Amino acid sequence: MNKLSKVLYLVACIPFLLTSCDPGKEVRRDVYIKEAAKVEEKETQEFNTIELNYDLESKATGYFKEQGGLNILEKGQLVFTFDSYNLQSNLAFDFGDVDSQITKSLNAKASNYYKDLEYEYGYNLKYYVNPLGLGYDATDSEGRDGIAIASKLSLRIIFNDYGLLSMLRLDSKHTINDAKAGKDRKINGEYKVHMQLDLTYKMLS
Repeated sequence: MNKLSKVLYLVACIPFLLTSCDPGKEVRRDVYIKEAAKVEEKETQEFNTIELNYDLESKATGYFKEQGGLNILEKGQLVFTFDSYNLQSNLAFDFGDVDSQITKSLNAKASNYYKDLEYEYGYNLKYYVNPLGLGYDATDSEGRDGIAIASKLSLRIIFNDYGLLSMLRLDSKHTINDAKAGKDRKINGEYKVHMQLDLTYKMLS
């Protein structure tokens, strides 16, 4: 699997994978649902092209690198075009088993997208308006036999004026530290992942 395929795989596996801004005003779940329905009542502009700019970085050290963590620094643009039956990309590669999931992500709408995230993250999801968006933050830590493990996850999603997915940013960090590390025992390391996506919908010129 080449780097581009890895990027697409990560996009597809997020039940969801930007602009630099964060979602706006936090609101209750029911307010978000009503606003999403209202936004999607608008007549969606016709488009047959999605430009997806991606920025993906992951870095693994120590234990996580030994366990197969990827070191990736990849930026670029994919241009998807649609006709009545097919999804095509400007870059030639095999979508493989993730084709349908990519299509789902590219066609994500605010009125349904939150359901997948609630299933994944429970009801700790945050809901926003102005702009319409979703967010999730979590930290977790545990310790056992002198080994401390900590994880942090931040997810931000923004939808455009027609309720279509336009921004996604994911940041995660995992650390492990063995306080009793010695000559024969070393379990230390860090794994950081950052993914940022910008989606622009337009007509093919």
